[in-house]
Amino acid sequence: MFKMKYSNILAIISFFISYILYLDYLLLLKKGINVNIEYFWAIVIVLIIALFYQIIKFDGTHVAEVIVLFEVVIMSMGLLLMYAMPHDGLFSHDPHWDYSVVKAISEYGWPLPSAASVVERTRNLAEWPLLHILTIIVSEIALMDSIVVAKYLPVVITSLTTIFFYLIIKNSYKDTVAALLGTLAFCSLFWHTFFHSLFIRETIAFMFFIMIIYILSKRQDLSTKIIFIVAIVAVAFSHHLTCFILILFSLFLIIGKYFLTKLINTNFLIEYKKDFHDNKLIQSSNTSFLFITTSILAYWIYIGGFTFKVLEILQKDLLYSSYGSYSLNHYFTASARMMLGSYGNILFVLLISISVLYSIIKGKGNKSITDIIFLVWGGLIVTISYMSTYLMPRIEFSRFILFGYPFLIISATAAIVKFKKPIKYIYILFVAFQLFLIPPYLYNNSFAPEYEYGKYREYFLPEEYIAASWFKNNVPLKNKVVGDWTSFELFGSQQFNVYHDTESTVQIFKGNLEGLDSYSWLILRNEDFYSARVGKPRATNPVVVTKETFGKFNEDRRMIKVYDNKEIMNFKIN
Repeated sequence: MFKMKYSNILAIISFFISYILYLDYLLLLKKGINVNIEYFWAIVIVLIIALFYQIIKFDGTHVAEVIVLFEVVIMSMGLLLMYAMPHDGLFSHDPHWDYSVVKAISEYGWPLPSAASVVERTRNLAEWPLLHILTIIVSEIALMDSIVVAKYLPVVITSLTTIFFYLIIKNSYKDTVAALLGTLAFCSLFWHTFFHSLFIRETIAFMFFIMIIYILSKRQDLSTKIIFIVAIVAVAFSHHLTCFILILFSLFLIIGKYFLTKLINTNFLIEYKKDFHDNKLIQSSNTSFLFITTSILAYWIYIGGFTFKVLEILQKDLLYSSYGSYSLNHYFTASARMMLGSYGNILFVLLISISVLYSIIKGKGNKSITDIIFLVWGGLIVTISYMSTYLMPRIEFSRFILFGYPFLIISATAAIVKFKKPIKYIYILFVAFQLFLIPPYLYNNSFAPEYEYGKYREYFLPEEYIAASWFKNNVPLKNKVVGDWTSFELFGSQQFNVYHDTESTVQIFKGNLEGLDSYSWLILRNEDFYSARVGKPRATNPVVVTKETFGKFNEDRRMIKVYDNKEIMNFKIN
């Protein structure tokens, strides 16, 4: 007994020492000091093993539960900080558009008046303003620059997501070990840590989505019902796709209730009969669907114009594949890391599904109808996510899959903890595998993006921000600008019209300058010499600006280079 207690204390100390070293590593990276990648992985491995050991050896006390849950939450925060902390400005590209909404609302108020001088994308994003308004409020209360709030607010929001996810598992299965183990797997999920570290509307919408699932899974008193309604309204004001998924989930529960009512007395499901009648997800399905659908549709009607625009885009994607149809080879590239990541996650999905099915058919102990609900829902969403790469090219499957994969993790964890102990150790492999998927250049300066496979840098350099600032101070907003997708994100979010996906843009970056007269400025980034993202996404092969093309830029009398800071060149077109 004392030996076990001593080993747990040693694991806790090891975790916190390693965590401090991990944060120190990120700070060194932020200062531009490069450390051997082996040092990073040594720290991470100790963190995983120390945390996993505490979960496996959990003694059932409330104090131990609080300590381990706290470690899981700060582990989640640490993974999110890997994206947020080391780089200047906001991580990735889309967040700059959402931050443009923060600036627009700060200047013009909300709703944005028709006279507001903003580009169409900023105006569209402002229709879902919860994240942006929250950023302004926190900035005012904390007396912090809004860009700092935007940088770190997603870390706090996603940490709350982690806690609600834990509560879903614990409330559904009454098993603390399963809850801790499943939450650790969830918070290490590559797609989750990447997208939900970003200052984008999905981040806060997903938190409320998970919160709603938790509320639906528990007994609801008056205060809980009020929180439930507030959470639905919050999703409605956060993000359109999450709203749509939430409606689908509530509809799925009604359909599931109908079929389970018909099948619950069969030999296959008879053991689930008691839980079926007590299950809160099932029994509250009609009411929850009514509240969710009414609230969301009411807001969609309020912003009717933009709602119809979203539906029109969805129709084009489904019927015409306007952004080009492509296969999963877009993700299964020749890169060994990406191939392992793509096929490895499919393998894990299959293993998860098999373990849950085995538990449903052969498993002993209490039977939970939640297993079936989450397995079917998660399986459908994951399958549709991969199919969407053929049918709906605008939708990133890695974003869509986050509404399904976590539910498979929940049901699989509940099943696996009932098996013999050795199988639990697959979670060490799962967590390490998810961390392996993180591009090395994000946590070590010795590496570069996989340009040869059409990849690109997910963050902006200080020189790029300086160039964008120069551009904003010296170029009228009405000028037509030609540049790549990254320039569209950085310069476009400053309300410039950057043409990045037209055929003329592709031709200019290939060296055919016939369409040059249509524009007033050309933005050329140093990264374009390795991989220039121009044209329709996933429908245009990667373009590289060659020496010959660059020579044409310098020789053409219609254009003159007026700005160059080694990372970005701005050409004025006469």
